[in-house]
Amino acid sequence: MEMTYITMERDARLATEIARALWSGEEERPFRGGLNIDETLEVLLDDLKWYTECMAESDGDLRDLYAAKIAETEATIRETEAEIAERAAIMSAEDRPKPPTERQAASRTVAARVCGIANKIPRSVSRKEAFTLAWAIVRDGWLEISVAGTLFGSRQEALRKLATYDPKKIIVLLVPEPDCKHDPEAIAVKVMVNGGKGIYTLGYVPRTETGVARAFLGAVPELRLVGGETKGARIRLAA
Repeated sequence: MEMTYITMERDARLATEIARALWSGEEERPFRGGLNIDETLEVLLDDLKWYTECMAESDGDLRDLYAAKIAETEATIRETEAEIAERAAIMSAEDRPKPPTERQAASRTVAARVCGIANKIPRSVSRKEAFTLAWAIVRDGWLEISVAGTLFGSRQEALRKLATYDPKKIIVLLVPEPDCKHDPEAIAVKVMVNGGKGIYTLGYVPRTETGVARAFLGAVPELRLVGGETKGARIRLAA
């Protein structure tokens, strides 16, 4: 049903383009079946972005169907690019096709980044949620998560000390703690100051966020301290 809807929507879009061309007198404009090879590549790149967005919003068999369409479209893109390259090799410099536009390159880059991040998220997170999170991270450029447990022990004092340092000198690490008796899926947020001694456990990634955080284990690009007298911390996971 979903694929039928998509086909109908694309046919409607094509019909609109044909009507617009005829109204403007551009009867010679090529359409599906008559597209030149560069225009075919443009359509394929649009399809790739479309299927990627749909997969981020789907689950189960439908998600697998979109994944298959993505793989099929990527294969067709490679074949089309190879044909373009073959044609370019025998064409004069004046007749050679133009290099991919920024829009074309961006479309492929976005799709690759979304799939790359989603595939790093453990299977404990549903594929629909994984692709939804991955899409949000790529769209916004980051995912910000609050650090849990900053009121425990001497962590408030540690936060106040960290506030006195240049943020660029603070190194933040996400470290799994499978031996944690309270939660074997726990991920600790550890900090150290460049040039300082030792490493300190500032808190933990909230349980609801450990799935996506596992795609970003290791160094975290940014720690942000928040609050007044009682301080908290947030980490920013970059795409």
